Amino acid sequence: MSVHKDKKTGKWLVSCRYDNWDGARKQKVKRGFETKREALSWEREFLQIKSSNYFRQPVPRSIQ
Repeated sequence: MSVHKDKKTGKWLVSCRYDNWDGARKQKVKRGFETKREALSWEREFLQIKSSNYFRQPVPRSIQ
């Protein structure tokens, strides 16, 4: 979980790692935040969603 400023663009970016629904380790990078506060807010919301272990079961469909 890292929030830092991109030297090329001068904008903020977020880089964080998380475990997805099947246990695989994933990395997410989001760029282009104007302020550090926006980047931290996005990171907090993203990790909250991912830590809730929300998994929607697929809707069964029959082929007729």
